[in-house]
Amino acid sequence: MLTSSGALQRSLDEGRSWEPVPVARGVSFRALSVQGAEIWVGGAAGALYHSSDLGQRWAQIVPNSNGEPLKAEITRIEFASPQEGALTTAAGESWITSDSGRSWLKK
Repeated sequence: MLTSSGALQRSLDEGRSWEPVPVARGVSFRALSVQGAEIWVGGAAGALYHSSDLGQRWAQIVPNSNGEPLKAEITRIEFASPQEGALTTAAGESWITSDSGRSWLKK
């Protein structure tokens, strides 16, 4: 879950207690998507991170479409499968991927 301050947390006891998940220092997250072991979090200035192992390791993803990097705040992330996903920004942009985030198309 995401806290109101933008921190990612997880529960290992069905929600009775929560612990912080270290992803990246100084990043405030606004969007979260979980698809099996695949976790995506996004936030300010196009910050996007992905974990394929339930949050044990994280990789920063820098979406780029036709040479244009994503810079707007990510407000929504939705993955229908581990390969196919979309994100929406505060600027009203939509970005999609069909290869697990390796490439992106701005719509």
